Amino acid sequence: MGTYQESSLPGPLEPQRPGRRRPTHDGRIAPAPADQFKRRLILIAAIGLLAAPAVWAMRGDGEKISGTETGGAAAIVQIDGSTDVSTTSSTLSVIITAAATLPPTTTAPAARVCAQKYIVQPGDSWYGIAAEAGVSASLIAGSNNTTIQAPLSPGQEICLPANATMPTAQTDSAQNASSEPSCGLEYTVQYGDSWYGIASRAGVKAGPLATLNGKTLASPLKVGQVICLPQGARRPSVTTTTQPRATSASTSTSGDMRNVAYDPARTYSRAEVEQIVRDIWPDNLENDALFVVGRESRFNPGSRSYCCIGLFQLNWSAHKSWMSNYGVTDPAQLLDPTTNARMALVARERAGSWRPWCTSSWCPTS
Repeated sequence: MGTYQESSLPGPLEPQRPGRRRPTHDGRIAPAPADQFKRRLILIAAIGLLAAPAVWAMRGDGEKISGTETGGAAAIVQIDGSTDVSTTSSTLSVIITAAATLPPTTTAPAARVCAQKYIVQPGDSWYGIAAEAGVSASLIAGSNNTTIQAPLSPGQEICLPANATMPTAQTDSAQNASSEPSCGLEYTVQYGDSWYGIASRAGVKAGPLATLNGKTLASPLKVGQVICLPQGARRPSVTTTTQPRATSASTSTSGDMRNVAYDPARTYSRAEVEQIVRDIWPDNLENDALFVVGRESRFNPGSRSYCCIGLFQLNWSAHKSWMSNYGVTDPAQLLDPTTNARMALVARERAGSWRPWCTSSWCPTS
């Protein structure tokens, strides 16, 4: 009886005292549930901290992280029931500190290599160049550190990628660079001439005609000016327009009305007005021009409304800014039928269509 009472082990009737742990089969004291919970928390936290760089590196392309590429660190920590908590915390602290202090490896961007150079030609676009080069427009734009929304200018030098085919326009341009533009015929500008009028009578297009002479369709033509006609053009017939009376003996220019004086006492018959329009407007446009004159002013050069003036009922407020470049600085000048017809032709050339006179029921496409 005394021996049993002196035993240190609890008996079957003795309750287990709190805080006391039984030894395991190998003699060690089993960890308490609270200690096991702490160790699991530390293990989860360690795994999370070590996995975070890998997850972050894989966010873009899904590739695994490497210490060489990212400057990070990877480690596997195993904690079992016998691992001391304080020792584990110190080890994790060292690993995390080392990972944070590793300098990231930076790679300098590769220098852009221009495999081929292309000179932009008039009328070129990213898509047009790409179609001839056999690559995508975005690839060409990217090779030039820009996008397909960026404008292209004639004479601009751009790079083509290595697998692109040189567009034929570049070859043609190189061949033409060594020779001056071929001038098939020379023509002396007459009063009332325009690029469209000369081109129509010569059997060529107005745009290429102006380009051949280093001009645009908005460039004015001067009486007496000698221009080149392209190969294959026929010699234009001379216009028969009578030059209006000028305030001085100086030579008036086609499209420049600085020396043209409006004579309020002068009257014009319908036949005279028709002839003025036919002489100034190109043959392919004169019938529509006469239709506009008949509809807008009934062939009356002195017709005026709250906004518009003359044969073609030109809107002075809307067009006076550019008309000043042609010497029209007073709305009364538009009462002269020749001036009005000339400015109307320029207005159509600027618009590229009959849009200034279009209605819901009439708007030619030619």
